[in-house]
Amino acid sequence: MNSNETRHLERGIGPRQLSMIAIGGAIGTGLFFASGRAISHAGPGGAMLAYAVMAVAVYCMMQSLGEMATQLPIPGSFEAYAERFVDSSMAFAVGWNYWFSWVVTLAAELVAGALIVQFWFPHSNSTLWVVGFFTVLLALNLLSVRAYAEAEYWFASIKVVTVIIFLTVGALMITGMIGDHGGGLHRWTMRDP
Repeated sequence: MNSNETRHLERGIGPRQLSMIAIGGAIGTGLFFASGRAISHAGPGGAMLAYAVMAVAVYCMMQSLGEMATQLPIPGSFEAYAERFVDSSMAFAVGWNYWFSWVVTLAAELVAGALIVQFWFPHSNSTLWVVGFFTVLLALNLLSVRAYAEAEYWFASIKVVTVIIFLTVGALMITGMIGDHGGGLHRWTMRDP
């Protein structure tokens, strides 16, 4: 596509779906898989410190991207800004790196899904679960934008509700309302080696 051609975008995702997809997109599989190990090794305080440092870095990056999108609202992904402000070769490299990162992420997500299912069905074949999840994901992407957005809305809703339940249970455990210990922050440090 040369610079004289214009790109036509259609809006097929509603604001309700877009908001929930954005919120759910911020909740990754790593939150469910890696948080337990991070908390067990660094303690809740160390894990919160690490998450806070990364949150500041991500916030700064998103603010910068938001500033560019506000200043120059062009269709395309962020590699369009790399082409506009740096060079077309930079945009090429950013685009392929982004594609590669999502290919790796997709594989990791499919394996994580199979690991979760194997918790309930320990003798099942994980390869079949990965192929099944991939088939569902492929079918959702081949459907209309509305169908994809609605499915993503409900999947993101499940993640958001799960995080809310985890936070509620954590607060109840800190206050001593559930669990085998009294309230307080006596487990706020890292575990003994």
